[in-house]
Amino acid sequence: GTNIACALANFGLKIAYVGKVGQDLIGEQTLVDLKKFGVGIGFVQKDKQRPTAVSVVLSPMAGDRTILVYQGACHFLKKTEVSWGKIKKAQWWFLAPFYQQTAELFGPLVDFAKANSIKVAVNLSSVQLALGRDILRESLRKVDILFLNHREAEKLAEVSREDEKGLLLSL
Repeated sequence: GTNIACALANFGLKIAYVGKVGQDLIGEQTLVDLKKFGVGIGFVQKDKQRPTAVSVVLSPMAGDRTILVYQGACHFLKKTEVSWGKIKKAQWWFLAPFYQQTAELFGPLVDFAKANSIKVAVNLSSVQLALGRDILRESLRKVDILFLNHREAEKLAEVSREDEKGLLLSL
C-alpha cells in the first residue's frame, strides 16, 4: 500500500495512506518516506505490540518475481481504527493486498466506499483469494478495477489460463 501511495503521489495526486506501522525504526522511516513523497499520514496508526511489516522483492533478470512478506502491524488494522467519517471524502481508494486481521476489512471497506460513491481499485492477497470466489463475489461486483496476475486470475476464476476466453468470461 505504501509503494502504491508513493507512486500515485509522484503523479501529483492528493494521496493519503490508511494503515498501521509499528513503533520502531522501520515504522518511523516509513512515515518519513511517505511524507517525502507527499503522502498524507494523518490516518496512520502506530502499533505498540507489533513491528512494522517488511517486504522483499526477489526479481530475476527475466521471469516471475517473488515477494517475501514479514507480516507486521499493517496486517492487523481493525475496523475501529479506521477514520470512517474522514475517509469518505476520497474519490478513489486503492485496497492493497490484505493479510491476517486486516483481510476482514475488505468487505466492509468496499461496501462503505460504494455507499459513499468512492471508486475502488483492488489488488487481492493470496489470503483473500484463498477465501474463494463465492465469498468474494459480492464485494468484487462493487469493485471498479481489479488487478490480478495470471496465477491469481486462475485461482479466482477457477479456470486455466490456457482457456483465455473462459478465464475472462468467468472473471
